[in-house]
Amino acid sequence: MEEIYQKIEEKRAAFMAYYKKQKLYNNIAMIAVVAVVISAYVFVQGMLNLQYLTLGIVAATLVILLVYSRIMRKRVDKATKTYINEYYDLQTSLVFPSDKFANAKIEMTARLEEKEFTDAGIIKEIIKTSSRGLITTSYGDAKISLADLAAYDTVDRKKGPVFLGKYLTCDNHLSLDGRILIYIKPKIAGKGPNDLSDVKEVLATETRVIYASTSDYSNVITKRVLDVIDSINVNETLTDVTISIKSGKTYIALSYNDSLMVIPLQSPFNSSPTDKYRLDIEKIAELITLIVIIITSLGIRLVKKSYLSAFCYPSKEAVLWI
Repeated sequence: MEEIYQKIEEKRAAFMAYYKKQKLYNNIAMIAVVAVVISAYVFVQGMLNLQYLTLGIVAATLVILLVYSRIMRKRVDKATKTYINEYYDLQTSLVFPSDKFANAKIEMTARLEEKEFTDAGIIKEIIKTSSRGLITTSYGDAKISLADLAAYDTVDRKKGPVFLGKYLTCDNHLSLDGRILIYIKPKIAGKGPNDLSDVKEVLATETRVIYASTSDYSNVITKRVLDVIDSINVNETLTDVTISIKSGKTYIALSYNDSLMVIPLQSPFNSSPTDKYRLDIEKIAELITLIVIIITSLGIRLVKKSYLSAFCYPSKEAVLWI
């Protein structure tokens, strides 16, 4: 773990050193251009009275500056993309290790479709989502997708996103007449989910509230599931969590602040937010695995329409690491 953190900091430091060097070169180039232009007007036109030659020198200098700027901008853009890709690759290898998650890979240009968020039924009147860094992986038999995502609604579109964080979806084997919505509250009061017209509050504590549109929610939200949910710690990094469970799909919205969502540049890499993110994903994986543990301990064979498989259904081998 420490080795990965060290690599991230080395990549950040190397990129910033390159960026500062290119910025210095740009400043030197600008000074040189100003010096050439002033010299052309003072000496070539002022003393030699060669106006056309002066204009030619100025024009040639500006063309050279334009070409230079484009080349340098492309180089900096390429270096920036390389650093961003390296940062996310290293973070993904840490959060989704190969001994727990199969074939985890990230594509920075891939996006989650807006429908993946609106179908969750968390926030109503969503008009736009933007995402980056789509991670695809498998946990046992479950196909998982996760991306950085921001969502905007009709009310707050000018103020900023109504959701910003890591958004995870995975398949489940649930056949449920309705849906279940779980909200882990922030330390400081927040808005929370508002797409609640079809559900009612069924369980609530100081730290979380559960809504459902089906009376069978208790077959899914067992005491052991609640214990894991209650063990997810919200703090200044992870501000709140919403879990939406429907037939065939589970949606998990993890609201993170800038300490995790903003890629480190000027300041040295702080490993604490990434470590918190890693631990949160372990808790999500524990929810996934818990269903198998319950089924195994009861000697019940899981079938596609079982209410017990509310979260993603992994293989039995996935139980071993917990």
